[in-house]
Amino acid sequence: MNLRVILLLVCIPLWAVATPSDPKEKVFKIDYTFYRNTTATSSMEPGDHSNLDLLIKTLSSDENHVLMTVYANKNYLRVEENSFLKRIYVSNYLENTAYIIDSVAQNAYPSYPSKSNSTHALEETQTNNDYLKIAFLPETKIVAGRMCKRASITFDDTQTVGINIWYDESLPNIVWGQYSYLDRIPGAALEITSNFEQEVGIQAKNITEMLVPLSIFKIPLNFQILEYNEEEFLDEQEVIDVQNDPAFAFTNGYHWYQDQNLGLFGIRDDAGKTVLTPSFFQIESFTDGVAIVSYKEQQGAINDKGVLIIPYIYDELHTSNEGMIPFMELHKWGFFNTLGEKIIPAIYNYVGDFSEGLALVSNGDKFGYINDKGKIIIPLQFDYASSFEDGEAQVEIEYKNFSINKRGIRIRE
Repeated sequence: MNLRVILLLVCIPLWAVATPSDPKEKVFKIDYTFYRNTTATSSMEPGDHSNLDLLIKTLSSDENHVLMTVYANKNYLRVEENSFLKRIYVSNYLENTAYIIDSVAQNAYPSYPSKSNSTHALEETQTNNDYLKIAFLPETKIVAGRMCKRASITFDDTQTVGINIWYDESLPNIVWGQYSYLDRIPGAALEITSNFEQEVGIQAKNITEMLVPLSIFKIPLNFQILEYNEEEFLDEQEVIDVQNDPAFAFTNGYHWYQDQNLGLFGIRDDAGKTVLTPSFFQIESFTDGVAIVSYKEQQGAINDKGVLIIPYIYDELHTSNEGMIPFMELHKWGFFNTLGEKIIPAIYNYVGDFSEGLALVSNGDKFGYINDKGKIIIPLQFDYASSFEDGEAQVEIEYKNFSINKRGIRIRE
């Protein structure tokens, strides 16, 4: 499987263990979900809308899915982003500290400064980012049952609104990670939509007050605190320029781009027109003209013309080898071809990559080999087997090892 992938820094909940003596704080708990503004005036082409409809259909397939959960008051903040990586943002404003907790590696490292000391004037104000300007506007609307005001962020070289924010001043300010621009918002942002016609973003779904143990804002005792900061951590990851790296190149001038607000990848053409709205958390490089893409915990595939050839509804896909793409569905494995056609249904407990025209497969505890039409060429009879290389494969029956050729005939011990 191709390991050159782009990972977005997201996380799933990790609660510290509370004890009876653990002090508690009253906080606001806010659940955020994806949001589509169906009332917005849009200049999107009909094709763009159909792609967006596909994205929204996928997002809405699980109505209870929470994109992230926030616990916040004036002293503490915890943000749980619910997806691939086990990562949590915690801030202690009393101590002016902020960390990202990585529950996979069991460590933590400093994050974005926990809170800005700036005051919030209700007028156009320069943000910490020199390329952004923020304006506070008179409009109001109800989000999650709370009256919100509107702010907008624009770029210096254009009057086009880049980000729309609806916020509630009565809630504590929430700032973390890639949402560092929210440090100038006088309250909690309950809806954020970005620059594709204010159509898709994040929105608060549920807001409740509750008591929580202070331990949820702390780093677990057995975790290591690293000395480097978030930017240095990101520098250590494999950073790939998906617009220019040949491994991610399309055949028709299209290129990947990332929506900085949603953190999702989409496709544009050379003129900047959206071909596929941002839909994916993760991308692999092209192999045999196909790139594996992921949304939430599901995977699909795009061809190098920008067409979604395998919908992202499968548990797992592996990179194409000899034009065949292994996929897992309901804990069984099968194969697609590079046209997105399901050639071999998901009927095997295990499949290997195709090698020299054959793929190793197993059902139960026996292994054998199939061809690219799904026909069993060598029966499932081995206790252990390897893929073919130079016309031979190593197999085992009752602890006896020997080599076979591609007809299944024993050729040497």
